[in-house]
Amino acid sequence: CIRDRYEVVESVRAEIKLPIAVKLSPFYTSTVNVVHELEQRGANGVVLFNRFLQPDIDPDTETLSSQMIFSHAEEMKVPLRWVALLYGRTTLDLSLSTGAHTGRDVIKALLAGATTVQMAATLLRHGVHYLSTMLMHMQNWMQERGYNSVNEFRGKLSQKNCDDPFTFERAQYVKLLLDQK
Repeated sequence: CIRDRYEVVESVRAEIKLPIAVKLSPFYTSTVNVVHELEQRGANGVVLFNRFLQPDIDPDTETLSSQMIFSHAEEMKVPLRWVALLYGRTTLDLSLSTGAHTGRDVIKALLAGATTVQMAATLLRHGVHYLSTMLMHMQNWMQERGYNSVNEFRGKLSQKNCDDPFTFERAQYVKLLLDQK
């Protein structure tokens, strides 16, 4: 039960002073409500989203299989959207998880409003030294645009701050379909 999870956050908060981040699933019916409840109960951040490892069925051998498949850049769109929707509407830190593989991806997450970006698949693929390459790409991008710090552009393209906030809404889907005709 989700209420029990809230109570866990409250219990942990009562015992420790360290920051608490809760990694969420993308399958809640009201992510905004869950984030609000976690904020009220003492969490400091949320991770959007936990990527589940899911088994598959092989009909030829009639067996289950499970394998580690790293995230892909396309998977970043769901957490990116939710970071952009939540930015400025919660005091919680927003951590984007799933699909970030390049310095450019980190920039996208920061523009949406992320406080941090998790990149396990990238580091497993390329090694920790790849962080310096990503940092260089980010620094070059920032220098080209005259940014001196991440805070100057964090959340610039969130729903709260963008020119067309409707872009993040579900109804935008209908507009995109009509534009294709």
